[in-house]
Amino acid sequence: MSTFAGAQPDLESYARQGVQRLSSYLQIDTVNPPGNESRGVEFLQNIFTQAGVAFESVESAPGRGNIWAKLPATTSPKQPGLILLHHIDVVPANRDYWSFDPLSGEVRDGFVYGRGAIDTKGLGIAQLQAFLALAESDLPRNRDLWLMATADEEAGGFFGVGWLVEHRPELFADVGYVLNEGGSGRVFGNETAVMVEVTQKVPLWLKLTSRGRPGHGSAPLVETSVTRMVRALKRISETEFPVRVMQPVADMFEGIAPYQSDVDRQAFATIGQGNLSDEYLLALKMRSPGYHALLRNTCSITRLEGSAKINVIPAEVHAELDCRLLPDQDPQAFLQELNLIINDPHVSIEKIMGFTPAVSKTQTPLFKAIAAVSADAFDAQVVPTVAGGFTDSHFFRDLGITSYGYSPFAFTTAEFSGVHGNDERVSVINIERGENIINTLNTVDHELDFSPLHERMSSYVEQDILSCCSTIIMRGTDILDYKTFGYMDKDSGAPLTEDAIYRMYSNTKIVTSVALMMLLEEGKFALDDELSRYMPEFADPKVLRPDAKSADDVEAASQPILIKHILSHSAGLSYGFIEPESIVDQAYAGKLNVLGDFSVDLEEFCSRAASLPLAYQPGTSWRYSVATDVCARLIEVLSGQRFDEFLKSRIFNPLGMSDTDFWVPPEKADRFITMYAPTDLLDPMKPGMVKVDDPVSGSYNSPRKLLSGGGGLVSTMGDYMTFIRAIVNNGSWQGVQLLQPQTLKLMRTNQLAPGVGVSFPMWDMPGTTFGLGFALHETLQPGEPAGAKNEYHWGGMAGTHSWMAPEAGITGMCSTQRMPGFWHPFSHEFKSLAYQIAG
Repeated sequence: MSTFAGAQPDLESYARQGVQRLSSYLQIDTVNPPGNESRGVEFLQNIFTQAGVAFESVESAPGRGNIWAKLPATTSPKQPGLILLHHIDVVPANRDYWSFDPLSGEVRDGFVYGRGAIDTKGLGIAQLQAFLALAESDLPRNRDLWLMATADEEAGGFFGVGWLVEHRPELFADVGYVLNEGGSGRVFGNETAVMVEVTQKVPLWLKLTSRGRPGHGSAPLVETSVTRMVRALKRISETEFPVRVMQPVADMFEGIAPYQSDVDRQAFATIGQGNLSDEYLLALKMRSPGYHALLRNTCSITRLEGSAKINVIPAEVHAELDCRLLPDQDPQAFLQELNLIINDPHVSIEKIMGFTPAVSKTQTPLFKAIAAVSADAFDAQVVPTVAGGFTDSHFFRDLGITSYGYSPFAFTTAEFSGVHGNDERVSVINIERGENIINTLNTVDHELDFSPLHERMSSYVEQDILSCCSTIIMRGTDILDYKTFGYMDKDSGAPLTEDAIYRMYSNTKIVTSVALMMLLEEGKFALDDELSRYMPEFADPKVLRPDAKSADDVEAASQPILIKHILSHSAGLSYGFIEPESIVDQAYAGKLNVLGDFSVDLEEFCSRAASLPLAYQPGTSWRYSVATDVCARLIEVLSGQRFDEFLKSRIFNPLGMSDTDFWVPPEKADRFITMYAPTDLLDPMKPGMVKVDDPVSGSYNSPRKLLSGGGGLVSTMGDYMTFIRAIVNNGSWQGVQLLQPQTLKLMRTNQLAPGVGVSFPMWDMPGTTFGLGFALHETLQPGEPAGAKNEYHWGGMAGTHSWMAPEAGITGMCSTQRMPGFWHPFSHEFKSLAYQIAG
C-alpha cells in the first residue's frame, strides 16, 4: 500500500508561497547562542493556525521553543509514523564578511539570502509547504505524518530533540522514520548525485587540563602547565589516527567516484580495498579535508585558555578538542589511546559531550522511494553517505528509529559553501523542489504488488487445505502487507479477523529465549555456567549408551549441561513424540506428556526431565527437546517470579501485548480460532480437514499449571509482531528496550559443534544451525534468494512460522491453525513469494 496515493494537491501555489515564507522566517533572529527559537515557533504557530492544523509547542527553557504538528493516518493497517524534522536555530554570522544582511531574507536573482537558508530554515519551509499541501488534500495516509521544528541543534540539541526524547518520549512511541537535514543533491558539473546521510561520525568533545607550579612571568620555570599543554597538543596535532574504511564509507566513496576528477575517481571506486598510499592520503587531506576525515578518527584543537594576565604563569591551562570518531569506534578505547599519545600524568582529559553511534539501514521502503524520486527528478543515483558533522538524527537512531539526512534540494559547491560560511542562500528553484518530498512519500511501498501471494494463500483455503491463514511482511519495522484469509471456524463461516487468537506452540520458544537473555544482561548467569549451579536436579546427568537397549542402559555424562546448551537444543534432552520409536522418546513419553498433561508446574516438570537419560553427550549434537521449558524454569529460579508473571511484567505489558497469555479467558473465547488437521496425516496436502480441538472445551479455557516455555502461549498476529518488531529493531520497540543489540547478535551466533546441523526425522533443514533460541540459515541452498542468507527463524506445530532476514531487510510471518504444521509447502511458498515481491 502506498503511503499517499491518488491525485496530488496543487503544488505551484505552495511553492510560490514558500519563497515568501522563507524570506520572513530568515528575518527572525534565532542565532544560537542564545537561540530564542520561541520566536520561530510563534511564526510557525501563526501559519498552522491560519491553515487550521492542530499543533503543540513547548519551551525546554525560557525562549527555547519547539513545535510539532501531526496529520493522523486515515487508512489501516497503520504504519509507523514519519517525522519531517528541521531545527529553528542558526549559527552566528559575521556581517563584515557578508555582501548583504544575514537576517535580511532578501529575494533577488533567483535566490533567497540569509543565515539558515540551507541550514535548515529552507528545508523547514519546503517540509512545511509539503505538509500543508497534504493536510489540505484528501489523499489517504497509512501512517501519521509529523512536522517538527526544534531548538538547539547547532549546540548539541539538548534543548530541542534531546529534551523532547527525555521529557516527551510518548511523541516517538509509534514513529518509524525521520527525514532530517544531512543530505541533498550535489551538482558535479552536468550531473547530480543525491546524497542521503545514513550515519555520521560520532562527536567526542574533550577538555584537556594541564597543571603545574604557578609563578611570575619574569622568572621562567623549567616546567609549567603551559609547556605541558603545548607538548600535549603538539603530540596530538602530529598524530594521524589509522585509516579504517568502514563499509558505509566505502559505499559512499564508490557511489560518488564517477563524479570525481581523474586523480580521485579510481581511488574512490576501490577505496574499500585498503590500497591508499600515504602520499595520496596527504594530497586528499589538502584538497578535500572533509572526505579525508571520513577515513579515520580525527581531533581538532579548537579552544585554548591560559593565564588571565600576561605576566602570570598559570597553575592550570585548558584546551578543548573537537574529536570525531568513526561510527564503530569505542569511545572509551579512543580515550585510552589519546592518553597514551599525550603520555603525561599532569594532563587530564574530561569529556564535555559525546553521542552514541548508529547506522540506518538502506533496505527500507523509504530509502527506495527516495531513490525512485531522485531518479525521476534529477536523473540521479542515490548515494548513502556518512556525515562528518552531527545532526539530531542520532537521538532518533538511539531509539531504533530509521533516520535519513535528506532534503529535496540540489546544491552546487559554491552554494553549499554557505553552510556555516558567508552569503548563505538557497535558490527559488530548490524551494520549488519541495514537491519531491510529497513524491517521496507518495512512492513509499507503491511499487510492491502482493496479489500473487494473496492469490496463492487464498487458493489453499479454497482447496480446503487450510481453514485460515494470516500473513504479514515487514521491511524494517514497516508493515508492507497484512492479509487474512479463511475462517475463524469453518462451520460458522465467520471470517478470520485481525485480532484472532492463535495457539503459538513453539513460537513461544523465541519469547522464552529472549526473556532468559534479559537476565543474562543483568548478570544473573553466564552462558558457560553449569545448569546444575541453579537447578541442582540436573547435576550428574546420565547419557544413553550408543548401543543402548533400554532407558536404563546409560553412562555418566562426559561434561555437564551448560546454559548455552539448553538455549540451543544441544543439551541431549528430548521431547517424547518426534521420534516415538526411539528409546529416549519412549522414556520421555512415559514421564512427560508435553502435548496433553498440564497438571504439573515447571518445577515438577523439570524434576521429571532431569531424571531422564540424555540422548547424547551435552554439546555434541542437536535434538529438538523440552530444553526451552527448562529455560522457563531457570527464569523462575533466577528472577524469583512465576514464568508468566515475569513475561507479563518484563515483555507483554511494556510492549502492550494484551492478548498474549497461557490461556484464553471467556470474554475472548469467540476470538480463539478452531484447530483443524488433514484427513490423511501421511498426505497432508490432500483436500479436506477435521476439527481436532474445540476452543471452548479445549485445554486453553482455564489457567494452566504448566506454563510451558516451549509451547504454551496463545497470541494474536498483532501482539506477536510487536514482539518481533523489537527483535528486528535492535531489541527496542516503542521506547521499550528488551535486549541490547550485541545480545541479539550473540543469539544469532551458531552454538552447535562443528559439523552439526539442524534436522528432524521427518525432514532435513540443510544449511541450518542453531543459535540461542533461533534457527540460523547460514548456507544458501540451490534456488534460494541471496537475501535468505543469515535468516533466523522458528515456528510452531499448528503452522505459525516467523522469520527474519537481515540481508534482505524483510521479516515475515505466516500463521494458520492446522495440526501438524510441518512438512507442507504453504509457509515455504509464502516465504518464497515474500522474497520475490519485497526482498
